[in-house]
Amino acid sequence: MNVLNNRIAWKQHYIGQAFQPNVQVQTSAACSGGSLATAGNFVAVGQPAAIGAPSNHGLLIYNAATGAQLAKLSTDAAVQSPPMTYTVDGKQYLVAYANGRINAGNPAVKGDSVYAWALP
Repeated sequence: MNVLNNRIAWKQHYIGQAFQPNVQVQTSAACSGGSLATAGNFVAVGQPAAIGAPSNHGLLIYNAATGAQLAKLSTDAAVQSPPMTYTVDGKQYLVAYANGRINAGNPAVKGDSVYAWALP
């Protein structure tokens, strides 16, 4: 959202895999963890769990002004919590908790990893 004029600046649509009864448990392509917009002009959001194979999890980074994807930071499970940033000794870090599903079957196996990336 452009907060100066209250208009949508850009939006990203996520399309999940086709539903397969009794096979696919995770069918939503929604972003469930929220997003983070920074003063450094980027937006970070967890890649929806239903996009790609279970081994295709990560944190997506977009240009805040244009919506162009800048990077994908891979994780071992879906990122279903909002990312955050912090600064130590003048260096900024981006952090994500990969707490989503690791597998596509039942019983569900959840991730439990915290990732931190140093920003340039």
